[in-house]
Amino acid sequence: MTSAAKFSQNMTIQIAGKIAAVFVGLGIMAILTRSLGPEGFGEYTTAVTFLQLFGVIVDFGLTLTLLVMISEVGADQIKLLVTF
Repeated sequence: MTSAAKFSQNMTIQIAGKIAAVFVGLGIMAILTRSLGPEGFGEYTTAVTFLQLFGVIVDFGLTLTLLVMISEVGADQIKLLVTF
């Protein structure tokens, strides 16, 4: 299989996965809104938003820093992965 064919196959799989994730998300959202009602869905949304914000604050850019450090020449990748 050529590089172009592998690239095309990988892109197709990536796009199909993204489209499937959107439809699954829409389906879950429809089920949640109907089963929880306006007040319950508002509480759910508030909780999820708080948790996502907390996750961003906790990460504080460490993932990006780890990627930069691992990509350096001569980096001890195992030590970095264990440390972070």
